[in-house]
Amino acid sequence: MKRSIVFLLLICLVLGLSACGKTKEADADTNNSSAAEGTGTGDESSEQQDMSDVKPVTPEIALAEDGSNALEYYAQFIEVNDYKGIAYTPVTVEVTDSDVKNYVNNFLQEKATKNQITDRAVKDGDDVCMYYEGHLASDDTQFDGGTGTIDSLVIGSGSFIPGFEEQVVGQMPGTDFDVKVTFPEAYRPEGSAGSELNGAEAIFHCNVKYISETVLPDYTDTYIAENTEYENIAAFETNAKAELREQKLSDAESEKQNEIFTTLVNNCKLKAVPQDTYDTYYNSQYDLYAKAAKDNGMEFEEFINSYLGTTLDSFTAYLNSYAIGTSGQVVLFRTIAAKEGFTVSDEEYNEGLDTAYAQMGTTYESREALEEVYGQIIKDNILLRKTMQFVLDNAVEK
Repeated sequence: MKRSIVFLLLICLVLGLSACGKTKEADADTNNSSAAEGTGTGDESSEQQDMSDVKPVTPEIALAEDGSNALEYYAQFIEVNDYKGIAYTPVTVEVTDSDVKNYVNNFLQEKATKNQITDRAVKDGDDVCMYYEGHLASDDTQFDGGTGTIDSLVIGSGSFIPGFEEQVVGQMPGTDFDVKVTFPEAYRPEGSAGSELNGAEAIFHCNVKYISETVLPDYTDTYIAENTEYENIAAFETNAKAELREQKLSDAESEKQNEIFTTLVNNCKLKAVPQDTYDTYYNSQYDLYAKAAKDNGMEFEEFINSYLGTTLDSFTAYLNSYAIGTSGQVVLFRTIAAKEGFTVSDEEYNEGLDTAYAQMGTTYESREALEEVYGQIIKDNILLRKTMQFVLDNAVEK
């Protein structure tokens, strides 16, 4: 399932960029942590175009089979301005001593060993292995998802619900103790799995098995020579600087691209999206999750509730938001492609389809079956890639 999701995101070229803004409808909460663990939040605010009024429509002017009226056709949906010569801020790349120090520390952390400590009490910041068993305080009922053993919990990390980790501090390994907490009122979306715990008081019967203590190896020429391909610390750190520089250059390129495409998106005005394009992206995303539900032997709504921790209504809102945003991006780049005369050859398309089937074929009975769902998306991906590179190549430094 993970492979399919990753590939779908690749061919849809979401890349964290919702074309011409985001819809105001809430995204589905796809968090699937245990009942004892906290939920995450993300700030996805945008200064881009308000998309709440953008809808899928059937255009008055149909697109000709040969695409000869593409510019007139796409003008019904979007106004594209200033995609050539977009200015971006250049980023200076420098590897500092602090960067190298962090690189070395990360290397040593990867090579570290763990000691199990059982002869002292837990302190804030300790990494503990512990058992917990959750019961509702009202009737001592053991609830689903609230019992288990966690191999690594860093006390003070906020991984568990508020108030839980603080009560582990001071406890001796091997000793039974209770943790009393109250679940947040908005712990889970109403109607989803775990929502019955919203605002509930609970008691967790706990036992810390041990505290994990990290022991770093000695950073010496001998250790480096015996555990890496480098003869000594000097050679190891020379390579570290080279790797860090490559990573910083890659990060700088990503930052450049994000700035350019954010400007590009802000320069456009999306009026609507084609109904057929909206349907393609809505149905492909739905098909992905429907197949995942089938693979897990579950009904679709049950899968959405259990695996994604959200309601069917919220998930449907997410699909709509996804289809609007992605269709808007597709319309934007199809318009630029039409202006510049970019097309997708049969050879490029077949190569893309072969790649898709190699990665997703196990969930489809034939190459043709996959093509029926993703054929247009594959074409869009190739066209978008060409067009995006053109915009990058024509950008200029501020």
